[in-house]
Amino acid sequence: MSFEFLTALGTRTGLLRESRGSYEFPKLLPERSHWRLTPYGNVQCHVAGTGSPLLIAPGLWGGSDAISPLIFELAKSFRVHWFDWSGDAGFVEPAGLRNVFRPQSILEEVIHATRERNLTVLGHSFGAWVALHSLTRGNLPHVSRLILTGAGLCDSHRPADVFLRNLKRSKSFDSNDPIIAALVKTALGSGFESGPAYRQAVAAFSRTSPAALSKRMEWMTEAKAELGSVEHSVSLTLLAGERDSVVPVHSQVRLAESIGADVTAIPGTGHLGVLTHPVQYAQAVARVIRQSSDTSRRRVLSE
Repeated sequence: MSFEFLTALGTRTGLLRESRGSYEFPKLLPERSHWRLTPYGNVQCHVAGTGSPLLIAPGLWGGSDAISPLIFELAKSFRVHWFDWSGDAGFVEPAGLRNVFRPQSILEEVIHATRERNLTVLGHSFGAWVALHSLTRGNLPHVSRLILTGAGLCDSHRPADVFLRNLKRSKSFDSNDPIIAALVKTALGSGFESGPAYRQAVAAFSRTSPAALSKRMEWMTEAKAELGSVEHSVSLTLLAGERDSVVPVHSQVRLAESIGADVTAIPGTGHLGVLTHPVQYAQAVARVIRQSSDTSRRRVLSE
């Protein structure tokens, strides 16, 4: 495992600030969209951009809306595929399967639907754990790289357990919900208590149902407990937010050590650095892909 600190990118690169109240996030418009019918529901898949193929598995809350600035930046250099989990806007869940939640199967179906080879999967938070779970099952045959963000092995799950109990009492969220406001502020980090990043995160988070979020948290807790040895032939990298208070850097390093991943720390970023610093994260992703491609090319030339 290697550990690297990306001081070269600078802490201000990609920082989203509001200018005279007129700044808005770029509109993310897919070039193509289609529905993928899966045994666990119908998922809407999107693609934009040209270049090497990249699939983004969104996080615990807010779906692709919570990371759309990163998708926008990555689509400038890559052919980006993205989707939403059940409980988010781009997913139709059959009534008879609402008690069945198999996100790893959904991810594998979406990967198959891309028809890509030499695919990079970027998993954020919950999406990172789903991708890891599929990797341990040996079900990522066309994936050559796995990039994880916002994932780690925490020492205690008690705060999550308390939050989970409160979730089960809620039927829906709205943008004025104090739970959402508190979580968004924690996930974004200091300096983003208001402004465009805060507004976008609150709007995205409020569109995820408490029932869906509860199922995701329960699944993720079980996935962490079941994580064993990860035998793989893919390039594994973990991008760690330096100021992540949801999943601190030390817990992300613990996960990287357990799965044999390299770690790159992104300065000045919190758990939702993919939203607040999209250019910085896009540069880090491009750097990881370029370096792993160069390593693979050298390996082929030496054989």
